[in-house]
Amino acid sequence: MINNSGPKSMDLAALAAEGHLADLAPLFDAPSIDDPAKKVRDTVTPAVIVNANVSGKDLVLNYTVSHRALWYNAALFADKGWKVPATWEEFTALGETAKREGILLFAYPGQKGPYYQLWNVLYTAAKIGGNQVILDLDNLVDNAWNAEPMKRAVTVWVDIQTRYGDKAYFGLDHTQTQIKQLQNKVLFYPVGSWIENEMAKDKPQDFEYAIAPIPEVTGSDKMPYGAIQVGVGENFVVAAKGKNPQGGLEYLRIMLSKEGARSFTEKTKNVTVVNGAAEGVDLPAGLLSAARAQDRAGQNIITEARFEGWYKELFDYGTEQINVVMAGRITPRSSAPTCRRRPTTSSGTTRSPSRRGASDRWSGCASTVSSPDSSPFPSRSTRSSSSAPTCRRSSSR
Repeated sequence: MINNSGPKSMDLAALAAEGHLADLAPLFDAPSIDDPAKKVRDTVTPAVIVNANVSGKDLVLNYTVSHRALWYNAALFADKGWKVPATWEEFTALGETAKREGILLFAYPGQKGPYYQLWNVLYTAAKIGGNQVILDLDNLVDNAWNAEPMKRAVTVWVDIQTRYGDKAYFGLDHTQTQIKQLQNKVLFYPVGSWIENEMAKDKPQDFEYAIAPIPEVTGSDKMPYGAIQVGVGENFVVAAKGKNPQGGLEYLRIMLSKEGARSFTEKTKNVTVVNGAAEGVDLPAGLLSAARAQDRAGQNIITEARFEGWYKELFDYGTEQINVVMAGRITPRSSAPTCRRRPTTSSGTTRSPSRRGASDRWSGCASTVSSPDSSPFPSRSTRSSSSAPTCRRSSSR
């Protein structure tokens, strides 16, 4: 059994293509430990089953629920009498106020964590244009990266970085940046609800993590203020070619019991996907804030970007290049690439996208510009992956 998470996580599509991942369908169909009359699949949040699929099989268990948006120190805001901004105008006004006090409005880690800002841009684009923006990216729709919501999202965040950020943070990793926030040198940080546990040993007593939705950008965003990204993560897999894959499946079944899940939450302060497992657990302020934000969001949940796991090469390259546009080395308008798909058979002949399967090749994201002004996102027309899974999204849930 492998916990495949973090900056150096393995490419699940490639592992699946080579037969290294055990089928988890027997796990999901097994009797649950708490109630043998129920299957395991009926004791977890539905997103677990939806997100388990890689290349047409259930190969991945996402174990935790995460809330991604902007995180801040609620105690500092209370002390200063500051209001959490709901509009972009309020956001930039707070930036001016914070600047006068020597505090950055926003920062993200340029090393070992720039994908936090890639997520932030994607979720901002989804707020502006709806979840279809991310669905189109996942489905490799032509010009998806060139859609107006994407360009607008990049533009507004580059503006925030230019006016209220500090390029020195491009040289910091996630821990160093998070320490800066604990020192009240940064107001908002784009990350997930795991941060509270991750920084538990360094967090001062007077620092209170809380989550803030991304402010309204245009005044007519398709998703209302309050929409946040809620998803499942922290994926676990079982090695199909290991010495005891059955033992790995049973270990995961134990993890999916209420006792196993409750123990995980108590130790890590992360809520799991097991229904009811967190009842009675003393949760810290940040998780309570996230739970309340999820309740307020209701059905207005920003979908996750599935291409992160489906096309790891695409996501990794986008992660590497996000600093390029945020640092102002190219303009936001020239940053959006043209993503296109060239499904081919193993012999190299093009075939219909509707028949796209495990032997398809993704051509990458092509830009007509090859100078330093080319896209900061995946933009090499020759990049390809022979391990592209059978992946297609028709809805956000």
